Amino acid sequence: RLSQAETLKKNTDAAENRLQLEEVTLASMTNVIQRIEELQMQASNSILGRSDRDAVIEEISQLRDELLGLANAQDAN
Repeated sequence: RLSQAETLKKNTDAAENRLQLEEVTLASMTNVIQRIEELQMQASNSILGRSDRDAVIEEISQLRDELLGLANAQDAN
């Protein structure tokens, strides 16, 4: 049987691991959102041709899927 101190240590470690995972996930989400913003700025540029805009749309769609995957990620613990 675990002592109270061991249980507390185990729970603290689990919480720290969870927070580290959340921090990495949020950083990844921030990077994806920043890239989407960059692409939106490019797409608003009237110099881009149709094929370039299609490429931007495709990348934004992929980034959206990545963002949804990050948002739905679950802790394995």
